[in-house]
Amino acid sequence: MRKFLLILLTLATLLPTQDSFARMFKWVDGNGEVQYTQHPPVGRSATEIKAHTSPVRDEDAKKQLDALQERAEERRLERKLGAEKAARLKKTKEDKQKNCLTARKNLEVLMTAPRIRDKNTGGEFVYLDEKTRQKRLDATRQQIKENCK
Repeated sequence: MRKFLLILLTLATLLPTQDSFARMFKWVDGNGEVQYTQHPPVGRSATEIKAHTSPVRDEDAKKQLDALQERAEERRLERKLGAEKAARLKKTKEDKQKNCLTARKNLEVLMTAPRIRDKNTGGEFVYLDEKTRQKRLDATRQQIKENCK
């Protein structure tokens, strides 16, 4: 077990660091334009650009990661709630359109039919008197105001 850890530690120290993979070179091509590449050009002089990085502590990195994950979760939840709200609004709009059509048909019947028959609480058909008819007309006009916008 000790030999394995010793070999692993030796290999880890011999591996190139992350900075060696992030090498950038600046050079001028034949047209006089400045070029930036990860490898120096063959046959031309190039200047290596050193990146100035500051090391990040593990605790700071974990805090940053946690904050990013929390914001991502909040955005996901907002999108989900937004979709649900949009679906509810669409359903409400469709219901209002149906109620509007029904109210307009009812208003037409109430205004044009000479006599209107309706069921009373006992389940019998009776004709509406003028007072009841007028109340229904007012209620129907109110439904049109609320649903036909």
